Amino acid sequence: WERGRLFDEAMARMMHKQVSETKLAKVIEVNQSNDTKVRPTALNTVELLKIASSVLGISPHQAMGIAEHLYISGYISYPRTESSAYPGSFDLKGALAEQKNSSIWGPYVQRLLADGLTRPKAGHDAGDHPPITPMRGASMGELSGDSWRVYEYVTRHFIASLSPDCKLKKTKITINLNGEIFTVSGKVVQELGWIEVMPRFAVQDDKMPDCKAGDDMHISDIRLNAGQTQAPGYLTEADLIGLMEKYGIGTDASIPTHIQNICDRNYCAVQGGRTMVPTKLGTVLVHGIQNIDPELTLPLVRSHVEEYVTQIADGKAKLNDVLQYAIDLFFNKFKYFKTNIDKMDALFSASFSSLSTTGKYLTRCGNCMRYMRHIDTRPQRLYCQTCEVTYNLPQGGTVKQYSTFTCPLDNFELVISHIEGGKSVSLCPYCYNNPPFETAVVGKAMSCSDCRHPTCRHSLMTNYVCDCVDMSCLGAMAFEPGSGGRWRVSCNMCPMLITLPPTAIRVKVVNEECIECNARKIDIQFPEKKSPLASREEKVVGCIFCHTALSQQCEEIKGGRDTLADHAEAIVADPGEEGVAVVEGAVVGAEGMSGRHNGLLPYTDSIFPTNI
Repeated sequence: WERGRLFDEAMARMMHKQVSETKLAKVIEVNQSNDTKVRPTALNTVELLKIASSVLGISPHQAMGIAEHLYISGYISYPRTESSAYPGSFDLKGALAEQKNSSIWGPYVQRLLADGLTRPKAGHDAGDHPPITPMRGASMGELSGDSWRVYEYVTRHFIASLSPDCKLKKTKITINLNGEIFTVSGKVVQELGWIEVMPRFAVQDDKMPDCKAGDDMHISDIRLNAGQTQAPGYLTEADLIGLMEKYGIGTDASIPTHIQNICDRNYCAVQGGRTMVPTKLGTVLVHGIQNIDPELTLPLVRSHVEEYVTQIADGKAKLNDVLQYAIDLFFNKFKYFKTNIDKMDALFSASFSSLSTTGKYLTRCGNCMRYMRHIDTRPQRLYCQTCEVTYNLPQGGTVKQYSTFTCPLDNFELVISHIEGGKSVSLCPYCYNNPPFETAVVGKAMSCSDCRHPTCRHSLMTNYVCDCVDMSCLGAMAFEPGSGGRWRVSCNMCPMLITLPPTAIRVKVVNEECIECNARKIDIQFPEKKSPLASREEKVVGCIFCHTALSQQCEEIKGGRDTLADHAEAIVADPGEEGVAVVEGAVVGAEGMSGRHNGLLPYTDSIFPTNI
């Protein structure tokens, strides 16, 4: 169908009804063209391993052992080679002649020798060994079982690489069915070529109607098929071998050993169709490594080292330089991994102990959208059973779901941690463990009160009020949007907090600075006729330090090393650089509150001092 797929079911049914009104279509165009299914390139080790797994059902490790036995017995050439191109001096005709007496493919080989060989396709000449080639004839009586199957494939592949291409004729018919355009394509084999000696790769002829443009075509049935997108399946051994070759992981000699090792160590299991299915141990191990050093789970580190080793062989790099680079790289990674091994321990303890079935479902994971368990035994953490990942939480407090708010960066649902002393900290489980901003302090967890997201209603950028009123602290005072009923502004580094009028029904920080102390103003809404302000205003926008009526309702300050009275001092503006003032304090009446900023505040549209 020219329109492709439709994702609107009502529209699809309407279109189906439209085209079903008639069973007579008009042929618009018939195109015919010649096509070719090209012969294979000469066989190298990686291609042999892929075919052994996907076609013969033999593991790469076993296939390599069989190939080595065939080489030692003189049946095939050296099986460990990266080359897929023959050198000019190789006697192709002599090697082919060894197969002319075979009872299976002998007649085809004799005909090929009489008609003349087709030069093999251009491949890659690695300069190590020629492609894998049969060196002498054999029969099923000489070889048996998997040895014969591997030898048979090597021989058929070699003969096919010297055979003509398979030639096809393709036909494409375009029809108009009640205003909608449909096409049907098919192909018919003209000359078998190399397919004759490798029938498992045969192309089936398609039955195409004999018609021309302008003809009427009768449609027997019109169906509407419903479907859905499918997640990719597990990698097969052949897929894995291809990806290892692509990313330079291992060599033709070591690839089978790597695959066998991860199976022997129970990191994955080979199941039907030679698919590589990760075990729970393998999945948890990868997730644990990702939590500590994600680079170790990517192919880049290993492939870079392999690339440098190749440069040594090509004379482009020195052995000692590459050796020292590799030692330094992995030693530093080892030290970092060892320092953070507790993350791995936490994940394994949650995955392979009774903890994996304990705890209450609390909040949704942003990756799989399934609920994560809250494990409240120390260390307190969240555990996603689907993703096999743990997320650390603040210790020493109670953790609850923060409504259904989600992080705009990763879609994880937020939680709120109530810490002793009255403070509440909202956080995204993923950001708390993996701070997303480059300015984040290395090794420090990041809560919403540290987040620099410009639009999230819970971030520091949205709720910042001023620098901490404790002169010895470099933190920032920010409004806690989740503190309803106990509204407060608290410091994101020390225990300092300022309580706001508890009777307010709505509180938010506005993008407007106080002209006296540069703190951001707060918009507070009170219930009708229940305003605690002397003026009985139900809505006020003002500075909690300089607005007289509002500051009188913000009397209580908890935590910190200095008291409110210690800050009851006048504003001292000491001109610094051009356009910059150092604000040291503020006072609002005998019974008001004082505010202090310990950073340089530029006279610009920016309201964020440098120490946030």
